Amino acid sequence: ITRLNERFDGIRAEIDETYRRRDEKEERVRRAEEKVKRLKRKRRPKRRDIDDAKRTLRSRVRDLKEIKHALKQTKREKKSIAKKRDSLARCL
Repeated sequence: ITRLNERFDGIRAEIDETYRRRDEKEERVRRAEEKVKRLKRKRRPKRRDIDDAKRTLRSRVRDLKEIKHALKQTKREKKSIAKKRDSLARCL
């Protein structure tokens, strides 16, 4: 049980770190969206600049999705460890 508790605490710390990274990525995505809008608002926007900004936005969104996926997996792992720990605690 102590080992499961240690693993549980480690996963909890990992989840906190993932949340922090997710918040940073969301901020970067928001900034990239604003940049695309700002470039489109210009009087004579350069097509290349807009395309570069869109490409950046797509990559940032992809990074954000990967982090959200990792967060889901970690939460699932935390749930299974909590189940194991609780079932062992009931047996004692």
